[in-house]
Amino acid sequence: SNIILLYLPIRNDQKNELIQHFDVVPLSKDAVKEIQTRARENIERFLNITETKGMLSPHKIDNPIQMLDYYIYEIYWYRMGVQKFKDDYPNQPSDILGILRNNQWFYYKDGHPHLYSKQTHRQWICLTANSLKELLLKMDERDVDNFIYNYTKWSPLVLQRCG
Repeated sequence: SNIILLYLPIRNDQKNELIQHFDVVPLSKDAVKEIQTRARENIERFLNITETKGMLSPHKIDNPIQMLDYYIYEIYWYRMGVQKFKDDYPNQPSDILGILRNNQWFYYKDGHPHLYSKQTHRQWICLTANSLKELLLKMDERDVDNFIYNYTKWSPLVLQRCG
């Protein structure tokens, strides 16, 4: 995994940069609640996929920023959706690739990053692997290309690529 990262364009941990997208003032109480709900749902998916035990339940952490920091070790690539759900809501990520605190590599893709939890949809992907190489082999080659070339501008995807 480290060798693959060495050959990519400069790639540093972008977790704090992603967190800053959600650390905007003022967020409405509804926006915070929606972000909490979405973050909890996604974190629970990854904890279940990786069969992780011994970590706090996402329901015990109220602050979505602390939630991301607690469960995610590093983020090497992400793309943000460009459509807002509402004016007082931050944009949501459409793709995130990184390492969880349990040392599993993960990839999250959302086919509709502009929808929040009240408008749940099934066009998302959650993948995990023991190494970056294994993760890249599981991903759609278009998403791999977007990661390798650090393409950060989101565009609607072919929804057949999502669950």
